[in-house]
Amino acid sequence: IHREAIAPLLRAGTKEAFQALFDAAVLQKDPAARALMIAALADFPASDTLARGPTGAASKDAAVRTVAVAVLAGRDDGAGLDAVRAALRDRDEDVRAEAIRGLLHARAADAAEELLALMTGASPDEALAALDAAVTLRGDDPELARLAVAAATALPPESRIDAAPTLARIPGPDALSPLIALLEDES
Repeated sequence: IHREAIAPLLRAGTKEAFQALFDAAVLQKDPAARALMIAALADFPASDTLARGPTGAASKDAAVRTVAVAVLAGRDDGAGLDAVRAALRDRDEDVRAEAIRGLLHARAADAAEELLALMTGASPDEALAALDAAVTLRGDDPELARLAVAAATALPPESRIDAAPTLARIPGPDALSPLIALLEDES
């Protein structure tokens, strides 16, 4: 799919054009094409309102909710960040993963604690993604660094070593001792 194919829908500027492109993004299997569609949808007038509705973030279909979260996170004005944050509590892991990526993309530093809280009970991949996003957003904050270290050390033993590269990005001595302990546990 090319930007030229999306342009007529954007020019139409109607709710129907938004929905047609949104539905196509949900069905699109090619990641590059889907990303192009989501970027176009995020620039669409009133995309925050349209993506929140029953055919978007409030849908029963996880694939639809995932695209809605990506659209809302892609807005430059931050209008959809509350819905992206709410998606961290979605029952579907793909939706939560999109919310993590969205908060990182939006540089939502104030969501770092929520990302760390998501680690409790999460799959190893989801927990590591949340940890990485939190440290990327606010790893230089000593309090957040302390929370990140505590969250990483609470991971199951088989996941702790995977957290080491993220903890190594935390500046200062606060993460050094726990990082060494994590590495020693694995040897």
